[in-house]
Amino acid sequence: MQGRKIRMLTETIQTFLNRGAIGSLQKITTKSHVADIALVFRALTGEERQVVFSVVRGLDLRAALLGELDPNIQQEMIASIPGDDAARILETMDQDDAADLLGYLDESTSAILLEKMHREGSLQVEGLLGYPSDSAGGIMNPDFVALSEDTSASDAIDVLRASADIDMVFYLYVTNDFGHLVGVVSLRNLVTVPPRTKLSRIMESRVIRVRPETDQEEVASLVARYNFLAVPVVDEQNVLMGIVTVDDIIDVIQEEAQEDMLKLVGAGGDLEASRPFFARLLARLPWAALTALGGAIGALLVAGLFRTAEDISLIILASPLLFWMSATTSGQSATFVSQLLGSELLASGDGGPLLIRETAIGMILGALGGIATLVLASLTGGWDQGAVVGIGVWVSVTWATLFGAYLPLIAQTLRQDIHLAAGPLARIAVGLSALAIYRGVVVALPAVFLG
Repeated sequence: MQGRKIRMLTETIQTFLNRGAIGSLQKITTKSHVADIALVFRALTGEERQVVFSVVRGLDLRAALLGELDPNIQQEMIASIPGDDAARILETMDQDDAADLLGYLDESTSAILLEKMHREGSLQVEGLLGYPSDSAGGIMNPDFVALSEDTSASDAIDVLRASADIDMVFYLYVTNDFGHLVGVVSLRNLVTVPPRTKLSRIMESRVIRVRPETDQEEVASLVARYNFLAVPVVDEQNVLMGIVTVDDIIDVIQEEAQEDMLKLVGAGGDLEASRPFFARLLARLPWAALTALGGAIGALLVAGLFRTAEDISLIILASPLLFWMSATTSGQSATFVSQLLGSELLASGDGGPLLIRETAIGMILGALGGIATLVLASLTGGWDQGAVVGIGVWVSVTWATLFGAYLPLIAQTLRQDIHLAAGPLARIAVGLSALAIYRGVVVALPAVFLG
């Protein structure tokens, strides 16, 4: 349902762009949620994105949209905006989001934008840039509400009313005269006590806190364990520096889950669809090589079942290697594409180029199988069969990789669970089809190659 909504919104915006209907374009961007517009941006060309972004009115809306965009599109938008306008948008964004965006840019561009921002905001954002992007300091928001222990409940509520510009106010933090974190008060407790009650009487003094260098995965674990909506970040002296809110934690959990899934199948840990071809190939190459080696060892073990060397058939020996490599490469492609679809990182126009890239990867990885087959040929004395079997393995592994990439797209078209494309049944189908293609190639090649 949500995917259909985004497709309709994309088609509508593209229609307005083709007609030059700027007024209608501005209305639909104003009425639509910025998260939906950000998904539409993935399907637009660079020129179309610039037009759509230019019609978005209001700094708040432009800042919210920029914060929702993918990093590569953020860089593109920043490059297309005058420096002064970009600085004003960054000042309007949540400081942790602004820091993330500046972290994606080159150092010279970041320095120019920081110089153009107001000094107070630029210093806070620059401070966030000093922490690793995957740490609590890198994802924390320095905007929070903190009051002294002697503040009454009614005065605290007045402060919250005056702090409407601060997002994600889940808790009220209590600090002493030195800024040290001494307690926390939930909003529920704050509004259910008599107005003159001091915060010191209702605060929870046993506060779970993290340091800025704490890994983001550990912060996410704390939030999940204790059902927090935010976690305070303190320095070595227990001075409150910022908070990590649940919206950032959700992003962390999704990012870590995707990374773990990709690593599990040996497809690297980066889900970025625009990742360079050779970087993605190198991430998969070691695991495919290990699979080829395992398949070769398995083939030699099978060879031990034959009584004489004359009984050994390289065509049969290569079958375990083929099956294992097909399962590995198809699983890598299926998992990668299904994660892209599940995260809505795959734009409607990217399916064709993505399949071409996956096919190219399959051809290169399939060549590993061919080399392993030649090694087997040298050990079994079957050089006459080595070329034929090697070609069969190469073609079959290439097919398995492409088939694995296609399966999530087919499942999405049939409105089935896209993650089933990387499941056991899908791998059986890939393995059997690869063996069938392997058999067909070996039989179809001219008999002269078989000796």
